[in-house]
Amino acid sequence: MAGPIQYLPCLRPGLRLVPAAQAGEHSVVRADGKAVRMPNRFVALLLLCDGTRAAREIAERASVGGGEVAAELVVKLAEQMAAHEVVDLVPRVREVETWGEPRHACQTCGASCEHHLIGPLPAERVAQITRDHARLAEHVPRLRHQPPLMPMPDGEGEALAVIDGRCVFLGDDRLCLLHGHFGAQAKPLTCQTFPIASVEAEGEIRVGVQPSCYTLHRTFREGPRVTAEALSEGDLGYRTPASSVALPALGRSIAATPMEEEATLLGWLAEPDLTLAELFARVAGAPPARPPRVALPLDKAEALHRLLVGVARGRVAEMAAHRAPTVHHGHTWAMFSALAALEAVAPDLTLPPPHRAFVMFAIGQGVFVRETGRLPAPRLGALVLALGALVAVQVAPPGQEEEISDGFAQAMIAWNRRFVVGVAFAELFAGPEAIEALLGGWR
Repeated sequence: MAGPIQYLPCLRPGLRLVPAAQAGEHSVVRADGKAVRMPNRFVALLLLCDGTRAAREIAERASVGGGEVAAELVVKLAEQMAAHEVVDLVPRVREVETWGEPRHACQTCGASCEHHLIGPLPAERVAQITRDHARLAEHVPRLRHQPPLMPMPDGEGEALAVIDGRCVFLGDDRLCLLHGHFGAQAKPLTCQTFPIASVEAEGEIRVGVQPSCYTLHRTFREGPRVTAEALSEGDLGYRTPASSVALPALGRSIAATPMEEEATLLGWLAEPDLTLAELFARVAGAPPARPPRVALPLDKAEALHRLLVGVARGRVAEMAAHRAPTVHHGHTWAMFSALAALEAVAPDLTLPPPHRAFVMFAIGQGVFVRETGRLPAPRLGALVLALGALVAVQVAPPGQEEEISDGFAQAMIAWNRRFVVGVAFAELFAGPEAIEALLGGWR
């Protein structure tokens, strides 16, 4: 489908740069002799405006080897320079790809506004939120004693403040105070678009949903279609390169390159009769079976269950002893606690049709928008997401009802949010050999 029009800034011909005599502002002299003054730090951005790059691409180039530059800043600069007839805005329409008819409608549950850091924020957004916080404090008394921002854990930049596990701007009605008082554009871009995501995959623009929204299951079948129009120009086409890692004894059923591997996985996930057991086996490198497998060998299933329970017990102890509760969502704590209390029985991989459809949709969207892009290879991302489905079966066994229970969906999403990052996955598996040892038993 056609995406929204992107306007690429392009310097007009005949311009001349007059450097400032001292620290201050340079001047850009147009062909007609009129001078336009410009802060020094904007000159480097202006020189990248050649009509081939969108705002985010310019921001990425300018950020290399220096401080972070926000795409929003580039958009504002381009608009100002267009008004001064220094640049032209060249329209470009790019085709946008989707997978599996992604659908989503925000349920305003506020769950993603708890126990989650939004940051680091661009300097311009930090300044704007600081101003809005001061204005809000006149109407919301608690904000007079609560800061709007907090440092990122690594000290690199600032994030929205999280106080007692909640975003400081989450109101008592579970709605965003920034959005309610100043409009959606007052929120950070992540908050404006989540869970809708856009990535550039080796030149292909993909738009889909991240499988990390706690109410994704409520609208994935009948909600409004996700389109590129839901994303701003600065958000469209965020570059996410695929990565790959050499694993020993790989099966031949998955292609070698990341793009081919993603295509193979997405083809499987689109099969209407694909089972969770069959997916595990194929990701492990086994050739597709007809009819699809409905169970893993008993000893392998029990080993997988012991792995999950062991991880849960270690995680609960670690979280209780060392981690601040605001770092992890309450659903995650409940999930690990429930897993640690399970009896040592083999997991049931049979899913009712609605649950199966949701699981395959969520895994497919995660692969398509590269939610697991920090992991060594696409198939390992699919493995992590599939393990989340298995965890959900253990924590909230689905019945035969048509509706997907909140408990099942939220357990799966909680797992996704905890383990889609590479570091957390590495805590489960020490290296490629450990991964292959686990997968090899499923072939």
